[in-house]
Amino acid sequence: MANKSSDIVGVSIFAIVLTTATGSTADDWKPDLVCQGVGDWSPQPLGDREGHQIAVEQDSCRVTLGPMAGGVLTGTVIWELDGPGGVLLQGGGVVRKSGSVVVYQLTEGKNWDGGSAGKGRVLLATGSAKGQAGATFTFSARETGSYQWEAEDKFQ
Repeated sequence: MANKSSDIVGVSIFAIVLTTATGSTADDWKPDLVCQGVGDWSPQPLGDREGHQIAVEQDSCRVTLGPMAGGVLTGTVIWELDGPGGVLLQGGGVVRKSGSVVVYQLTEGKNWDGGSAGKGRVLLATGSAKGQAGATFTFSARETGSYQWEAEDKFQ
């Protein structure tokens, strides 16, 4: 890892797994996803000021709860980092399980040292998750190790 900024990027993503999870306090945290970063996603300086960087993150997650449990999520997120935190520029991906597919888009998000949170929407859902098509959600994630994190989502 290049620096701590690369840790916060990896925590970002994808609590997008179509569940109706409850709360996200330390006592009742129930991760919907167990994730790891794929490849090198070290922040790249933009050169206009100190600490201003972008990071392109590729993720692979195992879905642990909900109708897509047992499925695999693959996604990409682009973060704009400014010092120890950042904002989502673009993100989305696909969750696949035998007989079901979900396509999602992240619409906003922030990350910080050790965690991230934001919002998104389901663009397409088939099979066991078809009832989630068009749904919006919030997500939160927390770092569990180098290039590893857990995430939880709540649907509105």
